[in-house]
Amino acid sequence: MAQKTGTIRQIMAEAETARKAGDLQRAAALYAGILSRMPGHGGAKKALRRLQRQMGIQGGALTQAEVNDLVRIFQTGQARRAADMARLLIGKAPKEPVLHNILGMALVRLGQMNEAAAAFRAATRLRPGFAEAHGNLGGVLLQLGQPEQALTALDRAIALKPDLVEAHQNRGIALTQIGRLPEALKSTEQALALDPRHATALNSKATILKDLDKTQEAIACFKEALEIDPDNPVTLTNLAYALDALDQTEQATGYLRRAVELAPDNSEAWYHLGVQLSALGQIDEALAALARACEADPANGEAWRTITTLKKFRGDEPEIERITQAHAAAEPDSAARMHLGFALGKIHEDTGAHDAAFEYWREANAIRRRDFDFDISLYEEQADRIKRIFDRDFFAARENAGNPSDKPVLIVGMMRSGTTLAEQIIASHSQAAGAGEQTLVTRFGEANLDRFEQSPFPDLGDFARDYLARLDRYGEQALRVVDKMPANFFWLGLVRAAFPNATIINMQRDGRDTCLSIWKNYFVTHGHAYAYDLDELARFYLIYRDLMDHWESVLPGGVFNCAYEELTRNPAHEARRLLDACGLEWEPGVLEFHKARSIVKTASVGQVRQGIYQSSVKGWERYERQLAPLIETLEKAGRL
Repeated sequence: MAQKTGTIRQIMAEAETARKAGDLQRAAALYAGILSRMPGHGGAKKALRRLQRQMGIQGGALTQAEVNDLVRIFQTGQARRAADMARLLIGKAPKEPVLHNILGMALVRLGQMNEAAAAFRAATRLRPGFAEAHGNLGGVLLQLGQPEQALTALDRAIALKPDLVEAHQNRGIALTQIGRLPEALKSTEQALALDPRHATALNSKATILKDLDKTQEAIACFKEALEIDPDNPVTLTNLAYALDALDQTEQATGYLRRAVELAPDNSEAWYHLGVQLSALGQIDEALAALARACEADPANGEAWRTITTLKKFRGDEPEIERITQAHAAAEPDSAARMHLGFALGKIHEDTGAHDAAFEYWREANAIRRRDFDFDISLYEEQADRIKRIFDRDFFAARENAGNPSDKPVLIVGMMRSGTTLAEQIIASHSQAAGAGEQTLVTRFGEANLDRFEQSPFPDLGDFARDYLARLDRYGEQALRVVDKMPANFFWLGLVRAAFPNATIINMQRDGRDTCLSIWKNYFVTHGHAYAYDLDELARFYLIYRDLMDHWESVLPGGVFNCAYEELTRNPAHEARRLLDACGLEWEPGVLEFHKARSIVKTASVGQVRQGIYQSSVKGWERYERQLAPLIETLEKAGRL
């Protein structure tokens, strides 16, 4: 963490204390530091000259031996001593840019990034053609979260010295951070053209490929980086992220275990290991890993929030005070404060402090909402277009068309309506498998909506084959494979056109409970921007209800409706109905789904491992006052 720079008076006092204690080099370095900030400070000048005479240092030209000695000290890892010596020599030769550059590099190692940036800027002012100093400045600005400014410095470094590998590598990082991924990939590949075995550049390239949805290529690139630097915890962690994106959760967990073994203080790796273990149903191990993440970084809001989703709090746990303190210390509007706010909301709900819980959620949701440039009316317009395209005439004209496979089972509905519960019941059947939330239907629908409005309607053969191939990855021999992407309710016309024999299940739940459950949770993906504002949430729920009415109208009997409240009240009866809808024979073991080693990645992971319960039914009644505007919107639309 960067250290704060004291006032001139404080540094003068510290220097005098060092002098009296006999640490003359430290005192001289502090006076030299003052002069680097205020060259005309008379008191510091006199004190430094006095100390230099006392230490036998003569003024005048800088010698090569002094520079060589400074470089040797820095290269042997003595960052504090190197910084002190650099400041001392700067006092002797304030216009020597190399000294400022070495001071900057030593300060980087000490974590003093703002001071390092000032030193590199001094070097570039003294020698505008100093490519390495421009490159170093760009690297520090990246660490300070200033990618645009970093890009300017890095472009200058590359213009001066086109073969500066680190500048190309850091330029790729800067471009990635500002969202210019194709350009970022080119910069990283330029670094690799100069040094094909640059492990950091390979890691950066792989990260960009993953962000470009080229996950298989990314995995190959991460593995290439590990061949060069096999014990790099950052690369191991990033490879785990990529494997997880392809649902290779157990493999991801193995790499993360290796990462935390190599870097036991790596909070991010411990956090992600906890997430993976929770997805595998290893809740106790997950909680232990998340606790390690919080020990390594007490301000890791994501880790604290995840802990609260996996356990119920009584009110006397020591973690509560630590989370409260971290929340109070977090910067306003920061991601950390948001995550900690969701965590405290869950804790206060667990302990019965419902008003306090809702206020924590209110602030956390407001912070999260600022991440999105979002207009709910665009969803409303999209729903209207879909209803116009997929009408009765459309299906009448396509009768007996489409892929005949009855393998797909699509569970749709609002988030937090029981879709994960229904999936786990069906996927626990011996002849079925679960595929989690697949994005292919939604991505294909959104990409082709304009084409759907044209004539002739696009052929869906390739889409159907791609979708079946995706399902086969999860259960090639299974009779049924479940895709539980809730938002597929937008695209049931597309699904029915492509797969006339697919099973479609709509999970229904009281809109007040559904919306409250969404409001209480953080969602990693950016596809739920509506979830963080109560008015937008109510309007999205109405879109869902209107579309489901439309599908019932144009596809009468084509959707099986399952009520969450009935499923939790009478699970055996409703589970039979679910299996019947899928054409599967009854197996009592499906009600023991929470004991299976299935992978669950959604916000429901903690609840799924508990089995079937009814405690969340009518939970909205505890927050009726706060939810009043949302409830009024649903009432006016006749949706309660």
